Amino acid sequence: MVSKQIAAVFAILGGVFYLFGSFVGGFLFGSLFGFANAFRSFSNPAVPAVGNSLAKAGAAALSIFVFGLFAAMLIIVGGALLNSDSGSRRKAGGILALVMMVLGAVPDAGGFFIGFVFVLVGSVLGLTYKEGSPDLTIGVAQTTPHYGSQGPQASTGNIAGQYCIKCGKQLHEGAVFCKYCGSPVPH
Repeated sequence: MVSKQIAAVFAILGGVFYLFGSFVGGFLFGSLFGFANAFRSFSNPAVPAVGNSLAKAGAAALSIFVFGLFAAMLIIVGGALLNSDSGSRRKAGGILALVMMVLGAVPDAGGFFIGFVFVLVGSVLGLTYKEGSPDLTIGVAQTTPHYGSQGPQASTGNIAGQYCIKCGKQLHEGAVFCKYCGSPVPH
């Protein structure tokens, strides 16, 4: 099972790619609008001068750049919400990141496509994260000496008071597998 931290890292990393993509998208769209308007005014003398078309191209590039930054920042906020302990915040963060991924794909040049993939994977992982599934926990099993007919031995791990080395839940007497996470009890 993937942890919610990994989902958040994927979405935030995708948001960073979108952030860089907003610079490229603003430049590309500004250039395209500028060239198209300049060509139109050159081929048709009735269209106003090139200076006017460059101003329009600059305004278009600036608006695309600002929207791209806005989308990238909201993706990063959504990614941060994916790391929340609250299920409703994780859901809101995943939906926010997905919506801004789609809306910001064009102005942000798709986050160079890799940002698009990172946001998609992170959001899906965050939205499918189950609260009952534990994050990775590494621990040491508690063992107590057991004195039977054969002298002192280490316990086989089936006594009350021992805890699962994977999820940390208390094991019941005679347990071979943890009833919470299914991992085998060490012998």
